[in-house]
Amino acid sequence: MKWSNVNIPTKVLNWVRSLRSMHRCSPTIFESILVHGHIMSRGHMDHLKNFKFVAQTVEQHKRIRKILKGQVNAFQDRVRAFIDALVKIEFDKVYAGGSEASASTDDGNQEHIARREEQALNKFLQVQDVNDIRLCAIEIAQASIQLNSKKTGIGFPSDKDLGTDQHVFGILGPHTGTYYGDIIIIFKRELMQHPDANFSPLAATTYKSGKAIGFHPWLTDCKSDSDRIAQFHASKLHCATPGYEQAAALELLAIAGLQNHTMNENLEDIIEKWLDLDSHQVFEAHLPKLIPLHYIEHVYIPQNVFNRLSKKAQQNAKKLFERILTIAKYDVDLDVDPMAFHKPDASRVEYQNYCLSRMLSHIQSCLVSPDLLLNYGTTITLSASHFRTQAAIPMTISQSYKRSVQNTGSIKASDEVVYIYFKTLKGDFMLIITNEAINTSVAQDNTKYLVCYIAPIPDDTNFDNYNEQYSYISNYQPELHDTVIQAKKFHSASNVFHKGCNNDDAILYCLKMKRKTGEISVIHAGANGIYTHVSLECKFERDQLDLNALDYVYVSTGSQSVPIQNLIIQHSPLPHVHPTFDKQFRSTINISNSDGIDLHSKDPGAAKMYRGYSGNDEWQQDVHHSDIPKELEVRRESHGYYKKRELSKDADETDKPKSPKSLSIGRKAINFFKGIFGSPDVIEKQSNQPTGFPDQPPKQPRSPRSKPCELPRRRFHESDRPRLPSPSSSSPSESRARPRSHESPRTQSRGSSRPRPRESPQSESRGPSRPRPRESSQSESRGSSRPRPHEPFRLTPCRDSVNCREQFGPNQVSHCQSYSHPCRFSEICRNKHDKIHSYQCTHAPVSIVRCQYDQNCKDLADPLHRCNFRHTNLPDYLYPCKYQQSCRTATLEHKIKFSHGEVLPVPKK
Repeated sequence: MKWSNVNIPTKVLNWVRSLRSMHRCSPTIFESILVHGHIMSRGHMDHLKNFKFVAQTVEQHKRIRKILKGQVNAFQDRVRAFIDALVKIEFDKVYAGGSEASASTDDGNQEHIARREEQALNKFLQVQDVNDIRLCAIEIAQASIQLNSKKTGIGFPSDKDLGTDQHVFGILGPHTGTYYGDIIIIFKRELMQHPDANFSPLAATTYKSGKAIGFHPWLTDCKSDSDRIAQFHASKLHCATPGYEQAAALELLAIAGLQNHTMNENLEDIIEKWLDLDSHQVFEAHLPKLIPLHYIEHVYIPQNVFNRLSKKAQQNAKKLFERILTIAKYDVDLDVDPMAFHKPDASRVEYQNYCLSRMLSHIQSCLVSPDLLLNYGTTITLSASHFRTQAAIPMTISQSYKRSVQNTGSIKASDEVVYIYFKTLKGDFMLIITNEAINTSVAQDNTKYLVCYIAPIPDDTNFDNYNEQYSYISNYQPELHDTVIQAKKFHSASNVFHKGCNNDDAILYCLKMKRKTGEISVIHAGANGIYTHVSLECKFERDQLDLNALDYVYVSTGSQSVPIQNLIIQHSPLPHVHPTFDKQFRSTINISNSDGIDLHSKDPGAAKMYRGYSGNDEWQQDVHHSDIPKELEVRRESHGYYKKRELSKDADETDKPKSPKSLSIGRKAINFFKGIFGSPDVIEKQSNQPTGFPDQPPKQPRSPRSKPCELPRRRFHESDRPRLPSPSSSSPSESRARPRSHESPRTQSRGSSRPRPRESPQSESRGPSRPRPRESSQSESRGSSRPRPHEPFRLTPCRDSVNCREQFGPNQVSHCQSYSHPCRFSEICRNKHDKIHSYQCTHAPVSIVRCQYDQNCKDLADPLHRCNFRHTNLPDYLYPCKYQQSCRTATLEHKIKFSHGEVLPVPKK
């Protein structure tokens, strides 16, 4: 058959992108949802007979997650043990024929475990929080027992063969199936971007029964059940995959124009046909087996159905859903049981029409942008798994490559480059690419791994004591993460990968893989790519790792749950997330030396910062007054401050001899070297021209409001300063060549044959000092060995070392300027190259080993344990609490950060 190209209307594409998945249920199921805090599949209900599984369900409850948010792993383990004991007690009452509380204190007694854990939690939580945990665990355990004895929902025998029993059923679009229930739940669109979510053009059961070809005659007629099941899986679409809306739109156009044998239909025709069909003949959504309540976007319920709910269920519904709950002012006949695949009865017509109109208006008002990194890509929140489990991405690299070739119509050289974009919020996340699908139930000796690990992001990426774990690229198994970190068995790594990043929002990363050359790189994209240029780069040889064989993409997490957003595979870069800017920008504006910065310094870093230095010895020319725009020039002249400066400038210029307008290159060089070696004629000229460059205009006097920026002199002891020669001891030639006081130190060194140190402020305040006898040559040689003012000084170590409380007390400024203390992070401090920090703190290596439990350690609040064992992102030594043993703050976070009277041993080298 010859197919013709079909132009899909833009309205249809936008409508398909905006579709939401919808679920209908009965009042009994709705009350179960309120108790569990989740919407679950029938396959998930089968596991409710296992108390361990129910305990995990309790942990995922909204209230429990709120209590555990921000708590350390050791504390979360306490809460889990408390929940396990409570759930086990409820299950023993039913499945074990009842169990009475025993007086034994053995750990096998669940009553004893529950009391022990509750006493421990009372020290860290409010009484109301502990009561909420107990009540939530008991209610969910009882509801699970009841739900397991009588499963709810419509189930079909073929669901297990198709694998759909592990999904929550719904309709991607307006849901017309009244026989599923009168309560309508609308989910957020991002739920369809979950890797376990998909949809099919028809209900899954129609494929197994062979009725699919009757609804869609363009399908192939399959005779065997295995072929029909394979046809169903081949027809599934994922909203995370770009281009899915085009395939779905073609299905809708074909359905709407089936009777008229045409594809030239519009959106109104599609909606009219949709509302006339049964729910099994439109898009069937297969949602994840466990859906938290925060994925719900809106709930519709009739008035009399809501009134039939229990008082507690009504209160919970209003409290949980609040503004997204609509109680429609309609009454339906609860004695009538709607028949499957039939139109609604007369009592439900008005309520059905009301809900459909609200659904359609909601879909059309929430149009979705086609931006790839906003509304496409896999989106999922993974719980902590310590990299033992992995979640697969629906699309492989080879499938993405085929789709790219179909869209472009040609194969380009750039197609050998793979770009994987993804966003994470907290870090501690691993992107894994393998050559075959991971199957944990069998041994896979031939599996090759490419692992990209993103380290946990510190709360503040700009603070002084910056400390970050290594982010790395390796080809080891994910389970060997701890070994790779401790032994540093990675191909590329960085412990400042997030330095300067904005961690208030999800951070966008880009993994670039050149399959021909074996090059791998991970960079920051988006706004962070402008300010953070740290990247992970490495190259694998073909015998180490063949990148052409890698196809399957997985994600995994470490010790914390991580939200992952918009993970997408591309074969060309996305220009809008790689902003271009001039990395060699040279400023044409001359910044005045009002901050006391030596602009003539040989340090190229200072030149780049303050003068737009280009990397050579040629300075930028000053911006002349004529280069200023006229609008700004008028404002500049009208300001009184500039008028005073111009007057003082004119008065100063009249006293100075004018330099020649132009000099030859040879003459400039001669004058330059004369200025360096102190030629008398040049020295005489330099009394009027302070700079060593004869072709530069003379410097103007410094404004009295601008003073040099120096370190506070009180940081250095007066006895450490070198003695200055008396002004009367200088020779006449030296006094004649002495530059003026407003010149910078660098300019003074160029203007005189011998550099003079800056006079101390004490000598200036006391007036002229007494003449001192001229020292002998021997004393001069001794004086030459004294430290110079610019050399760093070492403070006297504090006798209390890490136990000193004065360094954080009211007199901490004066104390820290006189005595040094060991840094809390020892030699791994990320700020040890900072001048002020290294001046006040020491960073000597210490003999501390890494704790085998790391962040999961239960002794994080023990100061003695912390100074003997190192933990990730935590200092070796705790800060002494100012209240010491009388401190009333008993939170775990406080104890992890502060010590309370414990005498810590002095760091040993």
